[in-house]
Amino acid sequence: MSVVNTYGVPLGEEFHGAGMTWTDDGRRVVIAAFVANFAEHRAALVDLVDDPDHLVVCRARLTRSEGAAIVAEVQPRLAEFEHAFGPNGMDGRVDVNVLAGHDATAEMLHTDYGDQLDLSLGAFPYPMPDPLPEPVCPDLPATTPDLPYAVTEPVPVVVTAAHGVHATVGVPFVNATSERIAFGSGHPSVYLADPETSDVVGVPNANFGLTSNLVPVDLEPGAVFDGTVSVPTAACDPSVGHTLPSGDYDLYAVYSVVTDTVNITEGDFAVGPIAISIVET
Repeated sequence: MSVVNTYGVPLGEEFHGAGMTWTDDGRRVVIAAFVANFAEHRAALVDLVDDPDHLVVCRARLTRSEGAAIVAEVQPRLAEFEHAFGPNGMDGRVDVNVLAGHDATAEMLHTDYGDQLDLSLGAFPYPMPDPLPEPVCPDLPATTPDLPYAVTEPVPVVVTAAHGVHATVGVPFVNATSERIAFGSGHPSVYLADPETSDVVGVPNANFGLTSNLVPVDLEPGAVFDGTVSVPTAACDPSVGHTLPSGDYDLYAVYSVVTDTVNITEGDFAVGPIAISIVET
């Protein structure tokens, strides 16, 4: 990759960057991206690298300056928690993640910028690809049943679908032991499930940007930890669309328990089900 960078950096904006990937059979491949004249640059690099079979030269849609300008234009049009990043990847497009339910924003951005954006709405690209991508519905994670924590009585919550990702719900739990408990936990994994089948149907938005920093939990006996999560209204089955339809769902928040300094997880425990009703605006 150093050969590619040595060749490309003096070209300025015409050189988008270099990266590395691995093929399914374990071969290392160097990727070089150029905004223009990529056939000419590939011919030059073939003469410079040791193994041209491990070199891929591709075209980037935007220079870094062009991508930065689009980010500056797009970001003010996005809602809280929505972000534009870029230009990202070897194709040079700007990544934009729009929250499930904000279809009008996604359509406006797609109309204005087209394939200059790597645009997602909820958990899937926008517009929805044809043929449809595979579902991304996980199983509810297995939990450790003997951890000494109990779930407080959940309260049913009504969520407005178009603003569902902004809706938060409490996921409190109580120290059900006679001794103090202390551990760290990252942001919980949150899912919406079908109340009848317990199959996961709703997931957080793609690239939601949640922190994985440990959150300290320190509870005396009977004390309650007032956890809060955002309601995940992105559909995980593309045949449903980008956003879950109105209806009744069960929310589960799965916390990981970390009790040592090297962040080894001792186990998981689930808070839920919490009854969630999604209604249309």
